[in-house]
Amino acid sequence: MKLNKSIKSLSVLLFALFFAAATAQAQRETAPAKKDRTTGAEMKSKKKAESMEDELKLTPEQKAKFKKADDEYKAKSKAAKSARKEDMAQMREERKRAHKAALNADQAARYDEIMARKEAKEAQKQYKKSSKKGPKAKKEQRGE
Repeated sequence: MKLNKSIKSLSVLLFALFFAAATAQAQRETAPAKKDRTTGAEMKSKKKAESMEDELKLTPEQKAKFKKADDEYKAKSKAAKSARKEDMAQMREERKRAHKAALNADQAARYDEIMARKEAKEAQKQYKKSSKKGPKAKKEQRGE
């Protein structure tokens, strides 16, 4: 009787292990490969442009004008984003100066320590974020 119970328990255990292994294997096979974000965005943009070209039945000359307009927009957009970053950095510095003006010497020293910790933490976060990017992004960061 005990032998029958042991065999049943063993067979249930083996079935559960087999099921778990099969599920894990299926997840590994169906998991989408991670893509470089810029490549995905560029591909999406290219598909949209091609769709527009097909739908409008553009001539090669019109396609060239569309591409030029898209490239100009992309450059202006990047410049605007950079300018916004610079403006925000300037505003953060102004806020820091205003904060420190309201503090006494001891509080100002403590404030500097706190802000240094926050900046170090943010720098570490940015480093981790950049190290997760693909080889293309790392090359761009190094200026290659």
